Amino acid sequence: MPAVLKGWFDRVWSPGFAFAHGTPIKPLLTNLKSCLVITTLGSPWWIDALIMRNPNRRILKTALIGACAPQARFEMLSLHAAENLAAAKVTAFEANIARAVARLCGRHTG
Repeated sequence: MPAVLKGWFDRVWSPGFAFAHGTPIKPLLTNLKSCLVITTLGSPWWIDALIMRNPNRRILKTALIGACAPQARFEMLSLHAAENLAAAKVTAFEANIARAVARLCGRHTG
């Protein structure tokens, strides 16, 4: 992940807010019910999944949400090969986002 994003996580998901130091770390975001991550990637899905083994997903789900809010439902939507997509792919991804947000808000879409 980009260094700027890593720095943001370090500053926002901080000790005393998101977790308490200790062995093991004590989660503090105990009221967080769900986490929806939406991201774009330049690489095709198979490089992210098969070669890299989904590093961003693993870091966010396990090290961030898993440590700070283990009870939260985690969902991640990734748009791969985002640098050169047909309009139909972007529209389909937007529909996936709308459905995921509707689920978070307790509404269902077709």
